[in-house]
Amino acid sequence: RLAKWIVGLDGSSDKNYSTHAAVWRKPFHVSGKYTKARRDVSQTPFYVPDGPGGTMIKKGLSSVEEEICPVLAKIGCGEISKENNEMCADNDVTSEGGSVVYGMCKFHASGREDLDVRMLLPPAGAASNRCAEEEEVGGRPFVCEVIDAYRMPTPQDLTIVTEVVNRVDTCKKRLDVTDIVVDAGIVSPNNPVSAENGERRRRYGCNPDGVDVACMSYCTSSSFKGLQAETENKVKHYGCAVWCEEPIKSQEELDARLGVAVPVKIYQSTPLRVLHRRASGVRTRHVLTLSARLV
Repeated sequence: RLAKWIVGLDGSSDKNYSTHAAVWRKPFHVSGKYTKARRDVSQTPFYVPDGPGGTMIKKGLSSVEEEICPVLAKIGCGEISKENNEMCADNDVTSEGGSVVYGMCKFHASGREDLDVRMLLPPAGAASNRCAEEEEVGGRPFVCEVIDAYRMPTPQDLTIVTEVVNRVDTCKKRLDVTDIVVDAGIVSPNNPVSAENGERRRRYGCNPDGVDVACMSYCTSSSFKGLQAETENKVKHYGCAVWCEEPIKSQEELDARLGVAVPVKIYQSTPLRVLHRRASGVRTRHVLTLSARLV
C-alpha cells in the first residue's frame, strides 16, 4: 500500500512535497572492560577553552573512547551508515552536517577516572585476570551503543576488535606498567621494586596509547542503563604514592600511624571539577581495607 501511494504521488500535479524512504539498523550494545596505563589519556575527548581567544583545544594524547569506538565501528561493524543523517541545505555553508545524526557509536562507562589517573588491574593476590572471574575485580566496565551499523559483529569479529585495540600483533613482549612508586619517580634504598617487576600483569594488552580491552560481547540494553547505578555499589582498589613532611623511620611506625579500624565510613563531597555536570552533594563511601608500605 505504501509503495502504491508513493508511485501515485509521482504522477500528481501537486509538487509541494518530497518523499524519502530510509532503512536503518536498530541499536545494539557491546560490553567489555578496559584498562588505561597512561596519565595523558582521558575517558572521552576532552576539550577546554585554553586556546587563543578562548578557543577550544584538546587535552591529552587520546581518549578511551577514541581507541575503542572507531575500531569497533570499522572492523566489527563494517563501518556505520551516515545515509540517514540529516543533510545540510544546499545554501548552508556554515555547517558540515545536519543537526540530526542517526549513525554513531556511543561510549558509556561505569564511572570514570581523571585524565592523569591510571586504570589498572589490581596487583598480585587480588584476583585472576580471566574474564570469567572478573565479576568482582577487573578493568572498568563499559558499553558501546552502536546505531545504524552496516552489519552486526560476530563473536570472532569482537575477538579481532580486541586484538586490534590491544595491538597484540606489534608486541613481541607484553608491556607491563610500572609500580606506583616507580611511576612516581621515587628512588630509595628501601624500595626494591623496579620497572621490570612482573609479578602480575596490570593491563589487558600493549596498546602504546595505553588503552586495552577485554571480555567484549553483546549485552542487553538494560546492561547499558544500569552502568551508572552499578558504579555506586562497586568495590574499587586505589593506589597512590604519598609524601610525608615529617619523616617516618620504619614500617612499624608507619603501621602505627595508619592505625585506623576498618571498615570505616567516609563522606565524599562532589569534586569542584565535575560540578558542571553533577549536582553538588555528599555521598557515603566505605573503606574496606587499608595498607601502606614504606619506600
